[in-house]
Amino acid sequence: MKYYSRSPEEWRKIDEEKKKHDRVPQLRRRSWIYFFVNVLLVGAVMIMLGIFKMKSAAPFSIYIKMEDEYMAGDEISPQIRLVNSKGKELKLLISDVRIEVTDRVGSLVRTQELHPDISVSVPPYDYVLLMEDSFSIANPGEYEYSIVVDTNIGKYRFVRSFSVKYSLSLTFSDYQPFYFPGESPEYDIVVVNNTSESVNAVVSPGEVQITKGKEVLDRTGTPGFEGIVPPKSARLVFHYRPAVNFLERGLYIISFKAMVNAKMRKVALPFMVISKRDLSMKDVKILFDYYKVSEGIETKLFLVNTSKKDRFFDVKSAILVVYSSDGEKIYSVKNVRVWIPPNGKIELMRKVFYVSDLKGIRAIVEGDKNAITKEIGGGWK
Repeated sequence: MKYYSRSPEEWRKIDEEKKKHDRVPQLRRRSWIYFFVNVLLVGAVMIMLGIFKMKSAAPFSIYIKMEDEYMAGDEISPQIRLVNSKGKELKLLISDVRIEVTDRVGSLVRTQELHPDISVSVPPYDYVLLMEDSFSIANPGEYEYSIVVDTNIGKYRFVRSFSVKYSLSLTFSDYQPFYFPGESPEYDIVVVNNTSESVNAVVSPGEVQITKGKEVLDRTGTPGFEGIVPPKSARLVFHYRPAVNFLERGLYIISFKAMVNAKMRKVALPFMVISKRDLSMKDVKILFDYYKVSEGIETKLFLVNTSKKDRFFDVKSAILVVYSSDGEKIYSVKNVRVWIPPNGKIELMRKVFYVSDLKGIRAIVEGDKNAITKEIGGGWK
């Protein structure tokens, strides 16, 4: 048979050649796909290795125990734990510790530098409490708490994120930690704005009560309140005069609860009724805690009870002297009742001051019969 175009054999050859040509771009596309997939796999492996390397770079870890969220002005009390996740005992020499609190744009809110020069031993798969911290933040936002530990095997940094929300709190402005039988205390219940902006407070009608053990000694309803509370100040909600005489010694609790801006708030404070107070400040020591904040340097003065029993004092005066190249700055409080639990501590003073360079701090706390003092730094006169 005669063909005017091409024979079937010729058409078959043409089809085979065409398929070969068509497969070249497909193979090229596949090779590029395989190439990119391999690159991504290698990159992922490198990232994972980098993460594991970063996590395992330190032979120990720091666990910063704190809440994820706080209210503005609340006390923030992180616990710094040194964790040994290895199967053998960990021994470290810690020379320096630096703590920083930064906001979400990286601005420094608070910094503290410590030079403990201590030796730490941690059993396998265990931890030790390295230190406790305490501070508060008035401005709501997202923050990072970081700690840098300088040891004999290297310097390591650990970070914990947390947030601060707007809030108003309730408290008793005339609260005292102890009374004597027959005394008739009175209290101002106030709503407190610890933030840096004015806040409108709406406090619902509430209830204040005093209990001793499981017995309710007094329960009183309170009216509502609405008004603007200026920054870092308080407004009176209710003046409370308990309808009970405190004649029996022992532990009492005064509490108040109400809705504040549509959120339930409660404050409960303990106080003791005692027959006599301590006249000597024996076994009581002064402890300083100071660090840089955005406004200056904040100093806290604590009284520490080193005994195994409750201590009750009338602090006649407490004087804090700050020394710098600018001269001396003196702060004081007077006539403060103090109750310190066994092996506990209480914050007696907290001040923020502005100096060009801190040279030293001195504290004098005077009781009924004696005074205790402590100095840190130099420049004493």
